[in-house]
Amino acid sequence: MNKEQLSDAIGNISDEHIEEKDEKKNAGKDRIFKTVLAVAAVLALAVTAVLVIPKLMPSQPTPETTSKDNVTSQPPETTLLQEVDPVSEPSSQTPSADELGYAVAEAVYPEEWDDFYKWSGVKEEKMQYNRKDGKTDSLQYTRAILRSFLSGTEENTAFSPLSLYFSLASLAQMSEGETRAQILGLLGTPDIESLRKTARAMWLNVYVNGWPYGKANSGEKESVIPSNSFWLNSNAAVTGDASVAEILKNDYFTSFYKGDPQDEGFQNAYRAWMNDRTGGLLKDAVENMSFSATDIFTMINTLYLKVTWRAPFHEEENTVAPFYGVHGDTEATYMHNTSYNGYYKGSCFTFGYLPTNASAGVAFILPDPGTTLEELIQSEAYMEYFENRWDESNSEPPEGYDMYEITFSVPKFSITSSYDLKPYLTSLGISDAFDADKADITFVKSNDGGNIFITKANQDVTVDVNEKGISAAAITWMGGGFGDPVFYKVDIDLNRPFLMIVLSECNTPLFAAAVNNIE
Repeated sequence: MNKEQLSDAIGNISDEHIEEKDEKKNAGKDRIFKTVLAVAAVLALAVTAVLVIPKLMPSQPTPETTSKDNVTSQPPETTLLQEVDPVSEPSSQTPSADELGYAVAEAVYPEEWDDFYKWSGVKEEKMQYNRKDGKTDSLQYTRAILRSFLSGTEENTAFSPLSLYFSLASLAQMSEGETRAQILGLLGTPDIESLRKTARAMWLNVYVNGWPYGKANSGEKESVIPSNSFWLNSNAAVTGDASVAEILKNDYFTSFYKGDPQDEGFQNAYRAWMNDRTGGLLKDAVENMSFSATDIFTMINTLYLKVTWRAPFHEEENTVAPFYGVHGDTEATYMHNTSYNGYYKGSCFTFGYLPTNASAGVAFILPDPGTTLEELIQSEAYMEYFENRWDESNSEPPEGYDMYEITFSVPKFSITSSYDLKPYLTSLGISDAFDADKADITFVKSNDGGNIFITKANQDVTVDVNEKGISAAAITWMGGGFGDPVFYKVDIDLNRPFLMIVLSECNTPLFAAAVNNIE
């Protein structure tokens, strides 16, 4: 299927074609939901790539796409999503979108970790992402996003920069004119081609599914899985550059689905897709999501993370002690471990790094006594570390950084957050996409001829930190309608408000959390 055929398939499914699917659809409704996981991965926070601590961790192979003839190439255009091990037990008994006949074109992801070795052609592409070119722009995005979403509140809050990044990058690919320019401005990317290359490389860098290194050490399956999907109202047509559909599928790993919002099966498949790709961690939020009859399209990014500590915490060593929170002192359960890890003393904060058995690690950033977490975030002083280590040409770590024997005292906590993204994004310069008159989203048009703009944009996030590791998930959805070292010892006692950032292998922020209270 060439790119014109792919575009036509997405936008112009005929009634006859839909009728041909009825038998499959009805049969599918009687089958138990097949858990299908297309994983790909960080952060979106969207997120930027910072090269630093990851050098302490073994590098991972990266996927490479193969054609039907086993020749290294772009992913096959018509191959449906490969079945992979679920990230959790099936979260629904609802038949999948594919079983019900709603799938138009689905992205192809590697099925198992060993498949990465078959994707060897992408290794050079991944390494390109680890070089200086294009990364400074991502740093600009990270600075703006963390400051915007984690400050201004005394409550605990969590956010995924990477998930938002992938959603905005996809929207930029679908848009033109000032709508695209505003998105590129926030992402710090000079042009759409640079963004496409960066987003694809970032996806390949972050993705981990069942890394054997982690399983051998902890017995757990390590996963960092991003997924993209595009859901189209059957009363809409795809128009514009036919190559956009192919780019979204092959470079953004986007799967396409189309159906009638009045069809209960379509709504169930829509929610089941989100539950499967987040391991059911956000099922309460997903339960309240639906594809509105007034929506022309919805594009969704999910980011799922389940990793275990390389140096584990042991529950029997836990202690109970005060946490000096913004709302007052509370009793918290602290986990303890001592290990050799990266330590950095900034101008008004302490930075300690805890690696996991996957390619992700966690940076705990503790403000100095007398500096509040809000003051630290507003000043962006904690970005010193990333700025000093941003240029890969630096052969030495930033002054103040070294390997230490760190004794961590980390409180157990869980955070669930939900965001209406529109006020955040408009304050960051993205306004035209939300304006019915100014939006220039050319990839999709309504059969009614109205101008399509973004009518809703939300992110739901959950993060859980315990003795085993970290489980986290994010859903961002947008709807359109009208040498032998000398180790020093140091203690990092997170007994007052602190910042936590989950980083990918190349220091892309996957999830970020501001912990102000322990309850």
